[in-house]
Amino acid sequence: MRKRRKQSLSFIFTLFAFLLFGVLSFTPAYAGPETLGPSPREQIRSAGTVSRPGEFVDETSEDDAEPVVVTTDEKALPIVIGQVSSTQKEAAPLRLGSGFDAFNAPYENQWRASFSQKTGKVKVLYGALSKRYENGPETVARGFLGDSHMIFGLKQDLSDLKTQRVDKTPERDHVRFQQTYNNIPIVGALVLVHSNPQGQVTMVQNDYIHGFQVVNAQVVAGEAAKNIARNDLQASLGKGATLSDASAEEVIAPHKEGYYYAWKIAIPTRDPWGYWIYHVDAGTGEILYKGNEIRSL
Repeated sequence: MRKRRKQSLSFIFTLFAFLLFGVLSFTPAYAGPETLGPSPREQIRSAGTVSRPGEFVDETSEDDAEPVVVTTDEKALPIVIGQVSSTQKEAAPLRLGSGFDAFNAPYENQWRASFSQKTGKVKVLYGALSKRYENGPETVARGFLGDSHMIFGLKQDLSDLKTQRVDKTPERDHVRFQQTYNNIPIVGALVLVHSNPQGQVTMVQNDYIHGFQVVNAQVVAGEAAKNIARNDLQASLGKGATLSDASAEEVIAPHKEGYYYAWKIAIPTRDPWGYWIYHVDAGTGEILYKGNEIRSL
């Protein structure tokens, strides 16, 4: 009886881990615009977030991300620390310096935006329809970003933007780009482009990172980083916790105002159930971040 019970528990755990991996790896995380950038603890928002009728906002992050209230009010941008709306007087030099006014003139100034006070570039663009582009959502998105790269602070050839995912809904197509450095993804550095079935871009959300430098070297191997994370997690959860096989991905992670080569380690667990994410410094082996991402399901 005990043997059957152990076999049953083992089968259930294996099945759960397989389903968990499938959900995290293959299920589209959103069907509408996402809110990018700092975690909610670092932001002050208005009652809602910019959206269009029929779309919703879904926030995903590796640090305390929470859903955001949906609104279809296109007259107000979210109030975020460090950003300025294009409708505010203090945005005038940002509009001019980023080239936004020149970009917006052919559209009869219908586009609206929020600007980063730090970089002077557009963080969110919405409120109008672009010209038509063809050959599918990704080509539409890349075409528009290439034409308007100046206002977002992007490279004209978009060579450091890797297409991470393309999702479609009846009303909008959504393309998520991941910024890379030396072909390594930068944690949290995403650009999302939303377009309609006619090939017109309706909204862009920009968390591209400008002018950063990586402050460490790549010394620690992936297997060593796995062991560091597993040992820390086992010590934290206790001997009774069961840890599944860990996976490792090379990333560039923000930490203490700098950017570090790091290993992103994912470890499913049971007793207690969890899906733990670690960022391990690839230079020193220091743990830069850890968190249980099981809530993302």
